[in-house]
Amino acid sequence: MRNLFYLVLIGLVVYTIITLVQRAAAGPADPTSGGGRRPSRRPGPTAPDDDPAFLWQLELQRRRAEHDSKDSGGEGDSGQEHPGPRGTTDHLPE
Repeated sequence: MRNLFYLVLIGLVVYTIITLVQRAAAGPADPTSGGGRRPSRRPGPTAPDDDPAFLWQLELQRRRAEHDSKDSGGEGDSGQEHPGPRGTTDHLPE
């Protein structure tokens, strides 16, 4: 009976050490998930204001609104090309 007690005690200590080593190797826990490993993140922007394409669309809208407010009915530069993100070109929306 005494040997069984020592066997269980040694097993418990070994299990605790292995679990602690695995958690340490996994990195810090994510506090929002209640513990455990961090969820894997997707590559790319996480918010619209981090996305260059979204920011470029906002810039086009701003330029169009500015163009419309300055040019009330006259001929404008609607065919003029403007540099876009990463060296691309784009037209102002009609």
